[in-house]
Amino acid sequence: MTVLFSIFLLSGISVLVQSISAEELLIPDWIRFVATQWSGVKDSDHEFLVGIQYLVSSNVINVNSWEYMTDSYQTPSWTRDIAWWWAYGEISDDDFINSMQYLINQGIIRL
Repeated sequence: MTVLFSIFLLSGISVLVQSISAEELLIPDWIRFVATQWSGVKDSDHEFLVGIQYLVSSNVINVNSWEYMTDSYQTPSWTRDIAWWWAYGEISDDDFINSMQYLINQGIIRL
């Protein structure tokens, strides 16, 4: 959904500021790029989890708490499917965020 913002100046002139997709406000493009690379097994878990940590620290993903990953920890391979679906538009930003939030809260994904 696109939201149009207009500013009405005192003189009565309307100025179109910008057309912004609500989804663009949540997830930066670089995270989708990392998800694309990670879902294709080109990047380590670390690269993807840095993006997820950014979303947590930005309050895009709300988590109760999280476990820090250790050197031996690996994200379950099937979570790459979720990243791939999102990166290629098969699921929405909201579905991706809700999935990551659930997986972190359940301790399946550790940051």
